Amino acid sequence: TLAILGYGVQAESHLTAMAKVRKLREVRVWGPKLERAEAFAAQHDVGVPIHAVRGAEEAVRGGDLICAVSASQEPIIEAAWVSPGAHINLVGAHAPTQREASGALMGRGRVFTEITAFALEEAGDILLARDEGALSADDLTEIGAVLGGDAPGRRSEQEITIYKSLGNTAQDLAAARVVHEIGRA
Repeated sequence: TLAILGYGVQAESHLTAMAKVRKLREVRVWGPKLERAEAFAAQHDVGVPIHAVRGAEEAVRGGDLICAVSASQEPIIEAAWVSPGAHINLVGAHAPTQREASGALMGRGRVFTEITAFALEEAGDILLARDEGALSADDLTEIGAVLGGDAPGRRSEQEITIYKSLGNTAQDLAAARVVHEIGRA
């Protein structure tokens, strides 16, 4: 079950990506305006039911994958709503004063970053949780360390994993280069 919190361009990208890498059973879409969530659900087809829901909690509870792609200033995902073993992508909040996840959730999950130094300057989800005492810099794992074999990924089926994205330009350029090379071949 995929929960998407938001209904803009990032929501569409995440829906497409998640449908390509996971076998989905259901998609739940939430955003502040129900009619926009309904329109998003009606406009997309990934071969499984896509439902607009009235609240973030309804979208998140029982979700296996949660993609927060909102412009929220305040937490829209609470720790108590998240099932053991869920994975969360936090994409929308991108300023030190913005957050999509509560501090309690950030402390409950295992948090992965693109580049930890940047996250400790810009990622409100991380900075605000740290200020609340729920998270420290030592709790963060760079995704590159996992990909390089220097740090483990998910350590158990029950572990909640959280990927905090800031949209690193170097990663975007590397991906664009690969796409370009494939296109030329």
